[in-house]
Amino acid sequence: MNWKLESDVNDWVKKRLETIGLTKHKDYNEESSMSEYMKEALSGSAKTASKTNFGRPDFHVERYQRPVIFENKYSVKKLISEAKDGVKQDDKSISDFAVNGALYYARSMIASGKYSEVFAIGVAGDNDDNVTIKVYYVFGSALNAYKELIAVRSLDFLESEHTFKTFYNEAVLTEDEKHQLLIDSQATLQGYAKKLNRLMHNHNITAPQRVLYVLGMLLAMQEVVKNDGDELQKLGDGLTPADLHGSQLSGNRDGEKIVSHIANFLTVSGLSDTKRKLMLASFGEISKDSQRDEVTELDREVAKLIDGKSSVTKQIFTFIYEYILNQLMVSAGTSILWVRCTLSFSSMPWVMAKRSVLS
Repeated sequence: MNWKLESDVNDWVKKRLETIGLTKHKDYNEESSMSEYMKEALSGSAKTASKTNFGRPDFHVERYQRPVIFENKYSVKKLISEAKDGVKQDDKSISDFAVNGALYYARSMIASGKYSEVFAIGVAGDNDDNVTIKVYYVFGSALNAYKELIAVRSLDFLESEHTFKTFYNEAVLTEDEKHQLLIDSQATLQGYAKKLNRLMHNHNITAPQRVLYVLGMLLAMQEVVKNDGDELQKLGDGLTPADLHGSQLSGNRDGEKIVSHIANFLTVSGLSDTKRKLMLASFGEISKDSQRDEVTELDREVAKLIDGKSSVTKQIFTFIYEYILNQLMVSAGTSILWVRCTLSFSSMPWVMAKRSVLS
């Protein structure tokens, strides 16, 4: 009998989970019936235009050492939407296709900092005899930070701690895969750097300013954390594109928000006053030109990332946030480590040396 609704696919998944011994509310749950920890990780990842609520994968399993999330769609035609460079991650694809939505949720969970690895499962089918499953190991928030587990075509790996551990050990990246990933990620990062260079050139940001924009905005994306001896105290979240609204009020312009966050970050960084003031004076370049904070038409490099008009400052910040920051998490381990390493090289000669990357 052919199915008619997505709920039919959901029923199929439930039966498979129960067949291998998993119990609802104990071993797996649906949509919003998740732990508060997972809710926080999915905060702001709803598949709506505003993205203000937390995301709700169709099913999730939290009983093992890594979370597993499901997105289900009626019709095998809705399993996945792909482009030449991988699984599409535009809003429509995320909303309409099972794999695309599952990877989006997994990336969001990792981007929250609460998880480092997530397993994403896309399920789509037309009837009991025509169901397709794709399983992915997601290890970062970058668009390409996933590995399809081609040999896995059932949910049997969720049966027990033993089966999941065996599955996990086979899923994680091998040394050869890590090496190839590093090569590919560095090549991807270079491609993004060229596009970012073009974006800033289009908006008359000079070569000397560009490196300050990149490093300053990366710093503005970091949490403000104070080291109180034996423990770290979080004082504030890093900025995201959603924090930049194109306001023209004094002290609230997009560039001023970024520089203010940088100032807070550097205040608790442990730098000497001389270095801190030198760096802040340099990064102040980001907020000097108020015209760059005025709302304007989108550059084509960010047209798919922002709805409607925005300031030039937000356009550059969004590009760095979506592409550079996330890619650094793949190629360098974590963006925070990479950015904080810059603090030990914060003299102007170092900045001048790095300027060749974006000039």
